[in-house]
Amino acid sequence: MARRTAHQPILEKVTYAVGALAVVLVFSYAYFVIGTIIEIVLREDYELAIKAKSSSLATLEAEYLKAQEKVTLEFASSLGFHPIEAEEYVAKGLSRAPLNYQALNN
Repeated sequence: MARRTAHQPILEKVTYAVGALAVVLVFSYAYFVIGTIIEIVLREDYELAIKAKSSSLATLEAEYLKAQEKVTLEFASSLGFHPIEAEEYVAKGLSRAPLNYQALNN
């Protein structure tokens, strides 16, 4: 029968603690590696989606520029639009009076 020394229970506890720490570190490493791989895949998907959106935006801009060339003063007049004689602008801070229905009717 082997004799147990006073250091054996402490050594067993340290061995279990180091083993548990090793298991935790292995699982943590696997978790973070898998998370990094998922982020890389998602980033590639996002980049493809951004490229597709940019392409469709460029197409829409080209269509807008073509349509803009077709709009002239004569065309706008034929649709019932007319030039503005007196321009009015709204600016913040010009008047401290509250804007409400009663103030407009007085």
